[in-house]
Amino acid sequence: MRVPGHGPAGARVMIVGEFPDERATVAGKPFVGPAGDLLDRMLGEVGLSRQTCYVTNVCKHRPPGDKIEEWWTDKTAKAKRNNL
Repeated sequence: MRVPGHGPAGARVMIVGEFPDERATVAGKPFVGPAGDLLDRMLGEVGLSRQTCYVTNVCKHRPPGDKIEEWWTDKTAKAKRNNL
């Protein structure tokens, strides 16, 4: 499931994560559950609220097994990473 960014298009602050976790994928919204609670607390500490920020992820889909490297197509890089 695709998880689009969320927030005002003209936001002065943009928060970008790596990819949505399982909870975000189910909710269809980035940074929910414990990650969202932590984000909200951190934003509050600096005087911001999530409603004023645009929140998104670099990847809009959750990779298999939460391993973003599974999407890499460079076979040489995969082999080096796996020590093959």
